[in-house]
Amino acid sequence: MSTLVKLVTLEIIQDTHLRLWSDVGFLIIPLAQKTLRRHDHHSVAHSYILKVDLTVMATATFAEPLLTISAMSLLTEDLAASKAFYTDVFGARVLNEDAESCAVKFNNLIINLLAASAGQELVQPAKVAPPEAGKRFQLSIWVDDLDAAMARLRSKGVTFLSGPEVKPWGLKTVTFDDPAGHNWEIAQDVTK
Repeated sequence: MSTLVKLVTLEIIQDTHLRLWSDVGFLIIPLAQKTLRRHDHHSVAHSYILKVDLTVMATATFAEPLLTISAMSLLTEDLAASKAFYTDVFGARVLNEDAESCAVKFNNLIINLLAASAGQELVQPAKVAPPEAGKRFQLSIWVDDLDAAMARLRSKGVTFLSGPEVKPWGLKTVTFDDPAGHNWEIAQDVTK
């Protein structure tokens, strides 16, 4: 279990107006209302502003779903080729890099491209598998216009491995590999 401690600032303006600023990421109206009631005797002055600093603790438990993937590491035998692929083909922005890794930013995801020789500490006690060991996962990006996405990818030198084909679940897809052999799918919902 981990505990997050965030500072929340409440400004109580007159007797009914409340502004709440929070970097907690969720609304704490019940707490704000309780605070307003507690300080109601202060709000009789016409333009009185009362500032209250509160410390809010939120406990993260595993009973709540963990649904946001923030980062992933992909192992590569050729870090320079992988960096070029992700920045040129996808337009990902480099956040940080060193001799063994390059972190690139997608909209809500950081992909850490890591030299396979440095990957053992991430996957231990397992071993780093060579690229020829086969595929075990696929990364997917959904787009509104698959044809336009395919044209853009082709212009960047991408060779498609499959598709375009419409899957029984309503997605039209194509697949391709990055330089390290990680499989990507571009998909468009054709049920709309």
